[in-house]
Amino acid sequence: MIISEDMAQKREYSMNSVKIDDGMLVDNFKRILREEYPNDLQNLENLLDEFTKASNFDEKIDKTKEIYNKLLPIVGKPLKELDSLSTRIYQSDKVLETLKKDQKLEFKFKKYKRDNFVHQLRVFLFGCWIMYQNKEHWLNHINTSLILFGLKRFLEDKVKVDFKLLLSLWGISALFHDCGRIYEYLGELVGYCKDLYSGIANIHNHGLYGDNFNVINLLESIDDLKKRKDIFFLFAKMLSGNIGAVEIYNKLNDSYNKMKHGVFGAILITPLEHRNFLEGWMKLISSGKKIGQILSNRDFVKNSVNMSKEVRKALLVSYSSISVAVHDSPELYFITPLSQLLYFVDNTQEWDRITKIGDLETPIFPCKEVKISVGHEEVIGYTRLHIKTEITYDYGSSHSEGELAKLIFERWDPEKRFQELDRLDENEDLFKLTMEKVVEKTKKYITWEFHVKWVKKELDKGKRELGWFIIDKEVFGGGKRVHKW
Repeated sequence: MIISEDMAQKREYSMNSVKIDDGMLVDNFKRILREEYPNDLQNLENLLDEFTKASNFDEKIDKTKEIYNKLLPIVGKPLKELDSLSTRIYQSDKVLETLKKDQKLEFKFKKYKRDNFVHQLRVFLFGCWIMYQNKEHWLNHINTSLILFGLKRFLEDKVKVDFKLLLSLWGISALFHDCGRIYEYLGELVGYCKDLYSGIANIHNHGLYGDNFNVINLLESIDDLKKRKDIFFLFAKMLSGNIGAVEIYNKLNDSYNKMKHGVFGAILITPLEHRNFLEGWMKLISSGKKIGQILSNRDFVKNSVNMSKEVRKALLVSYSSISVAVHDSPELYFITPLSQLLYFVDNTQEWDRITKIGDLETPIFPCKEVKISVGHEEVIGYTRLHIKTEITYDYGSSHSEGELAKLIFERWDPEKRFQELDRLDENEDLFKLTMEKVVEKTKKYITWEFHVKWVKKELDKGKRELGWFIIDKEVFGGGKRVHKW
């Protein structure tokens, strides 16, 4: 929803505006490491400092790869039981090298391309900074969400979502959130090949045309990818069923068939350890039993208590992977606290984000500055976190007035992009955007606010009321829903 500049200025924040850059985020993350992983700081400190001092983009990429090799084993420690995730944590080079190849191809052949490689690390660091401003808020927000989705029951007292585990879930999501680009771009390339093949087949009166070029069938012939895809969608079906919004599952399935990078990135980090549990759950649901009957069933309760820690943590990783799956689908971004956070930082990480536009031989950095302020508002029944951001874009002096700006905003129009979120339930008040037209001809300011609400209402166990969940009323025909199981 668009608000006036005057309305935007009426809000009060407990923090002054802070300029966001690599150095500030690295310093903050080192403070987090000292608190959570004091014995591992030395392994990363020098690399992080070298990253901030890197003088060119290629050097930034090299340092990012080195940081991944040290960082992932540290933030992944709370998930060490998940052998199926270790291939991502300890063999990230395979993914990053492929993403690097993909990015090189896209920069070469596309008219418009933005960095996704260094961007992922910055998104992770930025999200850590935001969560560190009020750790309790985010932990409460996550735990409330797990209750709303019916997942808290499966954690029991065996797995506690503390800040260390939250960092791990956020790390796995943020550090891989754009790796699905390698699948998405493959789909685009195969589409071009299919068109050419169809033309050639038509010339030679060959009846097959492009039917042999089915990239999804090709990918699903890879056993590991097929397993993770099946498990991801089992989990997505369970999750959307738990909150009574099967449309979420349908939209994710549609994104998969369209080869959107969010869903493929989520599949990439989906663990395998909870497959039997998910298959058992879906079998109970398909038998016609209601969720409340299942949760109160004595055998089910006994089995859930005896669930292995691997299964419990695999459920949490799948929960966090949903944020990756929906981050390129604005109508779904608000589903979980992590998806809200990822959508915000993904779209706000503009500083030093290298961009190729049109026929420019040298990629540029259109964004000159990002400033942010964070505050909290106590309201009866809930706490709202306010995040206000100001992004400054420079039109550039090497082109005629407005030419570069036109190229930038034709391809990436923040106002148009964020206006898509206007369909959110107005009572939730998660998002506001202000476009400020300034006198200076070489600059454009974009200011947007992001609000996260954590409901402090005590859950009534007697009524088994698990709280409420906001569904976009236009997309899902919902509004506020209260689930009584």
